[in-house]
Amino acid sequence: MFTEPIEMAHVSRNRKIRPQLLLSLIALVFILTIYPNQAHAQIIGEIEANIPFQFHAGNTKLPPGKYVIHVLDNSDL
Repeated sequence: MFTEPIEMAHVSRNRKIRPQLLLSLIALVFILTIYPNQAHAQIIGEIEANIPFQFHAGNTKLPPGKYVIHVLDNSDL
């Protein structure tokens, strides 16, 4: 006699929680993309790159070619 209304109330409550949980998850992802942490990269050893096009590094225009990138000794980056 009273079991049917109780079961209906339980189902109705679960249906309300799911959209709230989904909206909370979307809001969390949105907030994390707005305020990302800064990434710090470390170069250990050398990196070789073959750049097939002309590019700018700072105020310098560099031609296409093979480049070797490494950290200078005693540099405080």
